Amino acid sequence: MKEKGVYLKQLVEKLKDKVGTDMTSKGFKEMALALSDATKEKFDAGTLKKYTQYDEKDSEPRESKLNLIAKFIGYKNFRTFCESSEIDPILESILGEYYCYVRMSKEKEKLLRSPVKIWMEQGRVLYHLKGKRLNYEGEVINHDGCLFILMKSAKGRKSFYHIYRIGSMEAPQVLQGIFSGVSSDFEPIGGRAVLWRSNESFESLTPQKIEIKSMRQSRRKDDQLLAGYFKEKSLNNLSIKDPYTFGPDDL
Repeated sequence: MKEKGVYLKQLVEKLKDKVGTDMTSKGFKEMALALSDATKEKFDAGTLKKYTQYDEKDSEPRESKLNLIAKFIGYKNFRTFCESSEIDPILESILGEYYCYVRMSKEKEKLLRSPVKIWMEQGRVLYHLKGKRLNYEGEVINHDGCLFILMKSAKGRKSFYHIYRIGSMEAPQVLQGIFSGVSSDFEPIGGRAVLWRSNESFESLTPQKIEIKSMRQSRRKDDQLLAGYFKEKSLNNLSIKDPYTFGPDDL
């Protein structure tokens, strides 16, 4: 394990990147203001600067304050932030909030948009997808340039598998992938999935069904790109033929 001073400096560096500032007097003030606004707790620019110069002989920083900073930048608490420094940097870089998009297999010309949160807990990177009826969770594994996520509903009644291509890219804005699972009619389904990073808090993100036509007509470039990507059903949705005999004649 590293010395605490190293973790504190890394914490402030991550905070700097989150706020989009630098390690100047003005930058520390901007970081303190952003933290105070987001957490409703008072943060001092001088204290943040001291964290970057911390020595083991100094008095211990308040753990509650460190937890708030860690949560602000996407970690559960300061302890999990410290644990993250020992993990795959690509996995660490994907922590945050997203929207997951898939084309619905049953409803014509509609996308299903689901809020996603990726966070770290006890050295593991976890994935939470919020649906209208069910929530799903699973661990994210980075292997062979892809992110593998087997997510299950809270009571384990349903599950989906997502695989996203990431290569060696850190902190991607958009990830393309494939999903597979079972429909509400208990039929195997699969298709394309897109994970799009959001700057909003997870609590403010909402699951929604969106008509592809309305996205094509949107003035937002992001919506138009998604509408074009998911336009063709044959490219985005997979299903099997109805099995009657479970023999060759079913094919």
